[in-house]
Amino acid sequence: MRGDLASDVTALRRLWPAIRAYRGRFIQTVLASLAVQIGTVGAAVASAWLAGLALVTLDPGWPTGGDAVLSGLALLLVAAAAAGTWAEMYVAHDLAYLVLAAFRVRLFDRLRRTQPSRSDPRRSGDLSATAMSDVESLEWIYAHVFAQVGTAAVTILGGTVALALIDPVVLAVLVPATVLLLSVPWWFAGRATAHGAELRRASASYTSDIIDTVQGLSEIAEAGAMPRRRSQLDASWQRVERAGVRNALRGSVEAASGDLLVSLAAIGALFIVSLHVHAGQIPVSSAPIVVALIGAVLAPTATVASTLKELGGLRAAASRLFGLLDAPDATEPAAHPVAPRPTDEVLRVSSLWFGYDPGRPVLRGLDFVLRRGEVVAVVGASGAGKSTLINLIRRFWDPDQGSIRVLGTDIRDLADADLRRHTAIVEQDVRVFAGSLRDNLTLGRPGAAPEVIATAVEDAQLGALVAELPAGLDSPVGERGTGLSGGEAARLALARALVMEPDLLVLDEATANLDASIELELHRALTRTAAGRATLIVAHRRSTVERADRVIVLEDGRIIADTTPDGLAASGTWWNALPGQAKQARPGEDEMLGGGEPGRSR
Repeated sequence: MRGDLASDVTALRRLWPAIRAYRGRFIQTVLASLAVQIGTVGAAVASAWLAGLALVTLDPGWPTGGDAVLSGLALLLVAAAAAGTWAEMYVAHDLAYLVLAAFRVRLFDRLRRTQPSRSDPRRSGDLSATAMSDVESLEWIYAHVFAQVGTAAVTILGGTVALALIDPVVLAVLVPATVLLLSVPWWFAGRATAHGAELRRASASYTSDIIDTVQGLSEIAEAGAMPRRRSQLDASWQRVERAGVRNALRGSVEAASGDLLVSLAAIGALFIVSLHVHAGQIPVSSAPIVVALIGAVLAPTATVASTLKELGGLRAAASRLFGLLDAPDATEPAAHPVAPRPTDEVLRVSSLWFGYDPGRPVLRGLDFVLRRGEVVAVVGASGAGKSTLINLIRRFWDPDQGSIRVLGTDIRDLADADLRRHTAIVEQDVRVFAGSLRDNLTLGRPGAAPEVIATAVEDAQLGALVAELPAGLDSPVGERGTGLSGGEAARLALARALVMEPDLLVLDEATANLDASIELELHRALTRTAAGRATLIVAHRRSTVERADRVIVLEDGRIIADTTPDGLAASGTWWNALPGQAKQARPGEDEMLGGGEPGRSR
């Protein structure tokens, strides 16, 4: 129990600082909560006072002016409690959602710094569950715990002092009962934490399964695996249900324990009051006031206990959240960022070593330079290190040895915004977001000039599509490019990169979804505009490689050739470096490197 209490205190202590940026809202929440507590208790005491006077008075002229004042005071206090309740609901939830929004901003910033992890990859559904469900659950703490528990403590203390002045013997029952009632959440803290963590894990796993299913729906249907997938989802949901039932059962036992203590304490206190009234130790008129004060102590105590019993699940949510917020950076931000400088040497890779696991390097001593105006193709078998090289250029991770320099500056010394501004990467797996074509085109450069957008659209061979759409660039597209063909989505992604006007353009098999004629026109457009930038292409097609100025061949993480397309074809290395290409191409054949659509022969 001591460890659970310490864990709860630690969790609350870590969650508390988020309020500092919204002190004004928090103070308003405290004042509104105080109005509720004071209004509710004050109205109860004033009404009890009136009831006590009515019990003992025989004056036919009753009620007197003082009684009328008490009645008016009770009405005012009820109105104050009602107004405070409305204000508290509004301000407390406003505060809570401001804090949750700030947490999500922090979380997404941390995900940018920590994901993808070299050694601890996480499912997207698990990350989504933390960003949405876990963060959302903390609303309870910020809207119903911090301010309300504090003001409830004030009410409990005030009621206890008032009872001590009227009938202190009652406290012999109430004080132990209050302590026991507040300790109930920690009786069940171990189980609450375990059940909360189990429910969070099961829910996150189910969310991940749903996301995987939606994203892979076509593949699942084509494989005839939908019945099996439904069974897997059903089993995953049953784990959520079992965890939820265990959590609910524990919560019901905990709530019943609290209700039993409240009932026993109330019965014991009322018994003492009745004895003292019959013994003449307190006047009859004071008995209703004592009863009201007993309620003033027990009711907020029960509310606090009910609030604290949620801490097990909330602690699990906070633990998952802080687990991501505390994750080590995949790359350390530059302590003193250096501004990139204009230079013809756009990219230099020097003695580059990298591995995901210690002692198992994926890249082994890469060295090459890419200058402005050059188009360089990178080819190699699957697992040769092409994608890893691209991910290091985009600085998902830092090299184990060696360096990558963009515009003459080690990317570890560049501000993240500068690296993104001067490099643009287009992948084969295109990401198109729900919105308009324009929203997607200007994703990385919202303030792009119309002429820049128009040029990018034309160079990416997207002009015909834009022209035939009723709303042009303002036409809507669905999530993941719904409404666009694979080739149109690929050209949209390329246009988005060109809008950035990058110094370094990286195409990671970005033309794989284009037919040969579109690819040819696209390469012609890229060639026309290549003088202002350096272009690095990860390619499998022979036609793509032929149009490059140089070809770098990777094998087992090493560069085994850095030459012209003609030189590489003549040496035979072109074919030997790629899977499924053991034979030499016959003259005139339109072959491709690693599959895809035919291009022209060289």
